[in-house]
Amino acid sequence: MWLKILLQLRELLPHLTRLAPLMEHYLSQRRELAHASAIDPTIFENLSGDIDEVAKAHAALYRVIQDQTETIGQVESEVRILRTLVDSSQKRIIDLEERVSSLGAWLKTTAVLSLILLITLVVLALRH
Repeated sequence: MWLKILLQLRELLPHLTRLAPLMEHYLSQRRELAHASAIDPTIFENLSGDIDEVAKAHAALYRVIQDQTETIGQVESEVRILRTLVDSSQKRIIDLEERVSSLGAWLKTTAVLSLILLITLVVLALRH
């Protein structure tokens, strides 16, 4: 039985020699990690203070964004109102242009008829 175990170990020995550097590398990384986790507690206090400052800045930015959102909402409603007013003004301008052109046509017609009437009166006055 011991002979079988030794024969199997002899077959596994090359594989074990390849695993030895990997195990050494793994163990050295674990040692470095353990060493890195033994950090000075003042760093955590400083980090906590920095996180608090970031949280305060974030809260201030959030308030500014809320204010700007409200302002944008007000501007949006004003723009809608102004757009409605511009549309109604454009309709009124188009209506006034149509009335002016109609009035111009009436004036031309009236001027032509007045001229014909004046010429007729002058011709009738000269005959008598």
